[in-house]
Amino acid sequence: NNTLLLGRQKTPFEFTHNSWLSDDGTVAFTTDERANAPIGAFDVSDPSDIVELDQFRPIETLGENVIPHNVHVWQDWLIISYYTDGGVIVDASRPSNLIEVGNFDTFLGGNGGFSGAWGAYPFLPSGLVLVSDINSGLYVLGANYVRACWLEGLVTDASNGSVLNEVEVSIAASQPNAAQTGLDGHYETGLATAGTYAVTFSKTGYQSATYEVELSNGELTLLDVQLVPLTGYTISGLVANAATGEPIPNATLLFTSEVTSFNTQTAADGTFNLSGIFAGAYDIIAGAWGYLHRQLPTANIGSSQSMVVLLDRGYQDDFVLDLGWESATGTPAASAGFWVRAEPVGTFSGNQQVNPETDVDTDLGGACFLTGNGGGSIGFDDVDNGVVVLSSPPMDLSIYTDPVISYNLWFVNTGGSGNPDDNLKVILSNGQQTVTVETVNQSVGAWRPNSAIRVLDHFTSLTDSFTVIFETADLPPNGHVVEAAVDAFRVNGELVSSLSAPGSTAELVAAPNPFRQDFVLQNPEVSGMLEVYNTLGQLIEQTFVPSATAHLRLGKNWAAGTYFIRITANGRVTGRAVVVKQ
Repeated sequence: NNTLLLGRQKTPFEFTHNSWLSDDGTVAFTTDERANAPIGAFDVSDPSDIVELDQFRPIETLGENVIPHNVHVWQDWLIISYYTDGGVIVDASRPSNLIEVGNFDTFLGGNGGFSGAWGAYPFLPSGLVLVSDINSGLYVLGANYVRACWLEGLVTDASNGSVLNEVEVSIAASQPNAAQTGLDGHYETGLATAGTYAVTFSKTGYQSATYEVELSNGELTLLDVQLVPLTGYTISGLVANAATGEPIPNATLLFTSEVTSFNTQTAADGTFNLSGIFAGAYDIIAGAWGYLHRQLPTANIGSSQSMVVLLDRGYQDDFVLDLGWESATGTPAASAGFWVRAEPVGTFSGNQQVNPETDVDTDLGGACFLTGNGGGSIGFDDVDNGVVVLSSPPMDLSIYTDPVISYNLWFVNTGGSGNPDDNLKVILSNGQQTVTVETVNQSVGAWRPNSAIRVLDHFTSLTDSFTVIFETADLPPNGHVVEAAVDAFRVNGELVSSLSAPGSTAELVAAPNPFRQDFVLQNPEVSGMLEVYNTLGQLIEQTFVPSATAHLRLGKNWAAGTYFIRITANGRVTGRAVVVKQ
């Protein structure tokens, strides 16, 4: 007759399905009926100041779209029903460190969706547990309740004592486990079975450390750890136009090893300086809008060094780098499913794939642009209630003689109220005229064959203001599932002669390169005017090279830096090189 609101707390996925109090009434445990949602543990001893203590997910199916349904508490154990994962027992006697100590999977199909266990009842006097399965009926299970073995501690930097977050903590055990330090450097983990285990602590930029630890049921073991930082090196250099030697500003370089990645961008003069990169073998990709990607040979980095990257003119984007595409809403504005650049997280409706799980496998990297990438159920992060738009940066198509724009598309339109009526449009604009060059209506859960759009079929002239736009929508009142993606964007065709001079251009051989005193330009085999420019575009040396010159010695009086060398004859470049003086 007089119900009072004492406090309010959002649960992790904001889709609360049930909650259950601990036996002493101080902790509330919650479920959100969403894919990949956790069990939440909240201190409710002061309802006006509710505090989250921990989140639990079954480690063995982490990220596989498993959905929790109900949680109950019996003598500080959580008995949880999970769709497709069965019944799970978690020791919650230490509610800030929830550890799985038992399970029984009633469903033998794939993970994700609303199949399998949706009820678990632990309150029979016999101690038996009833698990109800949507697909196969009622299970009567015995339960061996055990207390967890907890392992907790603090991880700090051995050089300065500062706390380290995002340190991975892994116990070498048959039971799946995973933990990570928080912002305060603390970690909490554990197992169901006592024993002596090797525990490894690892973080990018630090030497991994392994300790032997004895764990016991019902006991907390404390282990504080210090990690030794790795030496960081500096990679500097220049990104330049391969044809002219002009520096390229705002170019992006991505260095990727098996354990980490680094990225950097060039300044206005085309130079970059990436500090703090650790020793290892790195794959390097460089790119800039208006240039073709370049993937360099694997580099073994073990010291600070300089490098020069030359890019050819053209337009290409495999979305492995951020080259400036813009995501926006149209009219009406969508409420979800916005275009994002990411490695895809697949969603499925039975055997039907809705959101892609991989990008186009013939391009660089694993990313593409797609509409929403939240995973989970097919309707969780798809396009809803309006229009979403993806626009390229401006393109100067006048550098081509007859440009053809190509790309791969993904489009799924299904479910909802039936009779899907949405589409994916590809629009080309030159700033004054806008043309829809392709419309996709058919729903196919796969990457489509490459599309090729000849620009001069739609426009009478080529300008420097072209933009390509990918637009899709789920328009009310007929709501459906809408997922779209684009990858492997190219502009194909020959460049005009002013940017690609006829005849071959020889790559001149300089040794040593980089150099400290001077270097030898070996066997130029081309004659003409030799010019040397610094990164500011200033001409610092000029000399005529007669035909059949064997060697040229250069660089003695140059300052440290990067230099562009070219030999020109009859108005075109016949030889080129880039050298670095240290």
